[in-house]
Amino acid sequence: MSELVCVPMAIPAGERLGHFALARQLFSQKALERLDLPDGYAIRFSQNDAEAVARFVANERLCCPFLRFEVRAEPDAGSLWLQMTGPQGTREVLEAELSLTHSCRCESPFRAIRNFPKWSALAGLLCSLGLCAACCLLPFALVSIGIAGTWISGLQALAPYKWLFILMTVASLGYGFHATYWRRRASGAAAAAKVSRSERAMRLWLWIATILSVSGLVFEQVEPLLQK
Repeated sequence: MSELVCVPMAIPAGERLGHFALARQLFSQKALERLDLPDGYAIRFSQNDAEAVARFVANERLCCPFLRFEVRAEPDAGSLWLQMTGPQGTREVLEAELSLTHSCRCESPFRAIRNFPKWSALAGLLCSLGLCAACCLLPFALVSIGIAGTWISGLQALAPYKWLFILMTVASLGYGFHATYWRRRASGAAAAAKVSRSERAMRLWLWIATILSVSGLVFEQVEPLLQK
């Protein structure tokens, strides 16, 4: 197995600077979409960029011999896909060498969907707070620590919407847990083991929201006993 080392000097001297300029142009200006793969990336280009992509691959193979390239052209003059994969650690090398973290994804119709996990934790937390208010746990907790006011009793007006908050909470937290746990495991052991700081924070908020939601539902059952 080749080492995960790129050797720019392997590119002919007369083509080296041109190759670097072409790479910057392709991945910062020409890239239409980027898909994260467990062992690399797949990047979509216009069919008009076929020649430029072929020139890039020809020299990049010399620079990074551990990479596996696959170029796929969609039928009827459709898009061109460049797939670059390799052994574990390939994604990190590609990010460092080609700045793929800044590749354009502006034309991808699924970009907003890929960002949903980042918002699901916040949505779940807000819904769980609404559920706690609807189940009277939040007003009870505020009054218990000495926070009072007419607005506290107004929170109880949310009680008729309890089931709506339950559905919204289950949907938000369910998607959040699916995206951060199940989908990562489905991507492979290496992907599941590597968890970013922001994702760890998102998992923490998911669990906090879950605990709040369960506490609100349990409190609703024991509240009559507390009032005796």
